[in-house]
Amino acid sequence: MVRSVFWSPKAVADLDAVIIYVEKHWGKKATNRFIDHLEETIALLKAFPEQFPLLNADHGIRKCVLTKQNVIYYRLKKEKIEILRLYDVRQDPQNVQFF
Repeated sequence: MVRSVFWSPKAVADLDAVIIYVEKHWGKKATNRFIDHLEETIALLKAFPEQFPLLNADHGIRKCVLTKQNVIYYRLKKEKIEILRLYDVRQDPQNVQFF
């Protein structure tokens, strides 16, 4: 079953910040490559949502490494994949807030 993808408001804000940063520092071409890679990873999540490790069993949160600098935290719902955060791994992982 292929599930739909829902981005939380925090994940949308994270994505916007990453895109702005990449475009500012590396240009439009790098931004387009990042977006293409993100779309490929989301397609992989949709096809095989349980392939990535479970980070928090109580909340069902999984971790998908997108790039060396970014991780996607998500959880599975009945008919959707909820992307909780697109987190920059250079930040303190103790500070990540999902909800």
